[in-house]
Amino acid sequence: MQSNSPTTLGGGGGSLGSAGVGNSVAVKFDIYNGINETGVYLNGEMADDGSDIGFDIANGHKYHVTITTDADYADGDGTSDKITVRIQDLTDATVAPYEESFTTDHLGAGFDIGQVLGGDCAFIGFSGATGGENAEQQILNWSFNGQNIPLVDNTGSHVTQVFVNSTQLTGATTNANTLAFRTTAGVDPVFGYAVPAGANQTKSIPWTAGINQVALRFDADMAATLQQGDLVVRGVNTPTYTITGFSYDPTTKTGVWTLSTAITNDKIRLILDDAGVAGLDGEWTDNGDTYPSGNGTAGGDFAFKVHILGGDATQDGRVNALDLSFVKQRQNRTATNPGVGTAAYSPFADVDANGSINALDLSAVKQRQNRSLPTGEPAITALLFSNKAISR
Repeated sequence: MQSNSPTTLGGGGGSLGSAGVGNSVAVKFDIYNGINETGVYLNGEMADDGSDIGFDIANGHKYHVTITTDADYADGDGTSDKITVRIQDLTDATVAPYEESFTTDHLGAGFDIGQVLGGDCAFIGFSGATGGENAEQQILNWSFNGQNIPLVDNTGSHVTQVFVNSTQLTGATTNANTLAFRTTAGVDPVFGYAVPAGANQTKSIPWTAGINQVALRFDADMAATLQQGDLVVRGVNTPTYTITGFSYDPTTKTGVWTLSTAITNDKIRLILDDAGVAGLDGEWTDNGDTYPSGNGTAGGDFAFKVHILGGDATQDGRVNALDLSFVKQRQNRTATNPGVGTAAYSPFADVDANGSINALDLSAVKQRQNRSLPTGEPAITALLFSNKAISR
């Protein structure tokens, strides 16, 4: 309980999101390094001490915790209040419940909850943190003063990485140079090139095969949410690209969409409409945003721009003499023998993506001379919803 604001939060690690928060009353559950302790902590105090619960509450069991006070916590009459904590193992009924009443805080001082909070109104909720270790706690249900409180995640799901791909980038190979190219270029062995955020987001994808797959990675499991029709790919040279396949990898929380044809020259925008993807927090600003997407509140389309121009070794949106010079300077450089200085190997000059810059790369750039990205911009809205969205 704290009387500051709904979003007040203390320090991380051993502070458990509570330390430093004034006008607060906290009941701690400490599971760090085999410790199983609880206790009452006031006004942002937090310490590695407490009352031993007597059994392991970090064993994956489901527990029911009841916290009660025997006083009107808003009375502020200066007399000591009492907080009782009861923990019951719902998974193993043979474990005797823990129950203890606290009339003092961890320092041994009595407390009046109304005086600590500084008034008759407070916010009640949960906080938690991890430091050198990690843990997961799930709050499955919650009631206060006999009233059930719905648990709503207002933060939504977020896009944490965009990938673009082709068989040129992730096809099967044992070639050491090709494997080194992928490492140097930031190519995921399954999902392809990880499109950077910030100023590099709209630098041209220069590899000559273009892209025929796009993938979006999330910070939440989207297996029950994502479908093939949820992603729309808008372009300038081609207003809407046809998607012919979809798969989802639950381990990495990544959705993969396959296009009917490879894109080799266009500005495209990948659009997820929040009307079709429940809970999406998608807001994104091109050339300025950082992963993850969103503004912290569920709701908002994800619209992410990518530029593709095969042969654009300098990634400036046009193929010209500068690209020829850029490749020539790096002739005979490889990903395993990159050299040093301004003429060192660059995966973006390696336009055939095989880990070696040679006459084939130079020829590929020559064949694409005077090509440039279109001058217009792709549409920023999905326009059409998937069948799933319409049915809701």
